[in-house]
Amino acid sequence: MIHLRQYQCALAVAEHGSFQRAAEGLGITPSGLTQSIQKLEAHFGAPLFHRGRNGITPTPAGKIAIEGARAILNRAAAVDREIELLSSPETGHLSIGADPTLSNAVLAPVLTDLMRTAPSMRFSVTSGSRRDLITGLNERAIDLVLCYPDPSAVHTGQTTVDLTTDAPIVVARPDHPIMALKERKLHEYFQYPRVGAHLPAWYLAWAEFQMAREGRPTEVNQDYFVFGNDIQLLKTLVGNTDAVMGVFRQDVELELEKGLLIELNPVDWPQSVPMEIVYSSERPLPSSASAVVDALSHAHPKN
Repeated sequence: MIHLRQYQCALAVAEHGSFQRAAEGLGITPSGLTQSIQKLEAHFGAPLFHRGRNGITPTPAGKIAIEGARAILNRAAAVDREIELLSSPETGHLSIGADPTLSNAVLAPVLTDLMRTAPSMRFSVTSGSRRDLITGLNERAIDLVLCYPDPSAVHTGQTTVDLTTDAPIVVARPDHPIMALKERKLHEYFQYPRVGAHLPAWYLAWAEFQMAREGRPTEVNQDYFVFGNDIQLLKTLVGNTDAVMGVFRQDVELELEKGLLIELNPVDWPQSVPMEIVYSSERPLPSSASAVVDALSHAHPKN
């Protein structure tokens, strides 16, 4: 029978490239580590590591075993965390995945309240694309996801909660050339560099509709001069170039107050946008997760 400790040993050797360093990292003797690897090799009937001039490297069988070990250990950690949440909801560790544009404007106020009302609770927040966050949810590395809806998504084994929030705003430097236009139509913005994170489905649908109204090709220009989530970098670029950016007001309040940036929305810009919470319907939802869901639903009810 294989034990988790043996998988930990194999993974440590692969990561350190050395039996000695792996043993030190695990806090065991090199001989104990060697015995664990030998038992794994006996179980699989194949050597897992090759000793060469460049150190310890996995054999083909070793690569398969290490990939499986990583998945098994991650799954075991997820089980421990889920049981901890159920047995100790006020002190457990809840993992939240959030679209990077929603973290500060939407999630931060909820966590601020929970810091006061449930100070023993612990959270980890992972930012990323919707696809990566849902993958984390399916792999049980994430307990719930806050993101924008994707009309093409299939939520098998998942529960979704529809939410709404105030729309982001478009910002630019105060003397941006668009300021001279009497009517700021969407297609006018596409001649200037754009910076920011990925474009959510709600924007693409609105932009296609708006471009059609303006008698323009409905294929939305998704080219970005800088694509990323570093808000400080993006604000600096917008403040010093002709770039424009869509951003939540909470992320640029100081710059707007100081006159470093201005709100420059196109005509017929939406007032609100959809969001959603996604979590597994196949696992019990701990009370701590329910508290987050309830708080978000109360603060951002669906229109």
